[in-house]
Amino acid sequence: MTLAVLLALAHAVLAVTATVDKSMTSDEIAHLTAGQSYNQRGDYRLQPENGNLPQRWAALPATLMGAPLPPTTTEHWRGADVWNYGHTFFYEQGLPAGTLLFLGRAMIALFSAATGLLISSGRGRSSTGRAASSRCCCSRSVRRSSRTARWRPPTW
Repeated sequence: MTLAVLLALAHAVLAVTATVDKSMTSDEIAHLTAGQSYNQRGDYRLQPENGNLPQRWAALPATLMGAPLPPTTTEHWRGADVWNYGHTFFYEQGLPAGTLLFLGRAMIALFSAATGLLISSGRGRSSTGRAASSRCCCSRSVRRSSRTARWRPPTW
């Protein structure tokens, strides 16, 4: 189990540090804005196709910081235009966009590392468990998803 924890920790650290100086990807704005909408308003009209839990999880720091969403009276909200609504949320309200993005990415890295630990813990202390943990933490698709504020299940 110690090896699994070390691999998961290394995976999370590498995922977070790999994108510290990178700009927002095309869909992170939608994931984080939708997650904030789910957490703050309980409204699921924005970005419903990508899973509720990862988006809520990634937006949890913004929720805990009390980052306000733009008003519901805007045309972008009424039309469920997550891209323009997200632009307003991140860039037109004076919020620390870089901090919110970094924290969202860190939350997904933790989610990814926890997934690796869950996979390995189901296999006990066997070499199969160590192999499963290594495979999850070293998987290209897991690494790619865990360094941005969005989550895609592993495709091995």
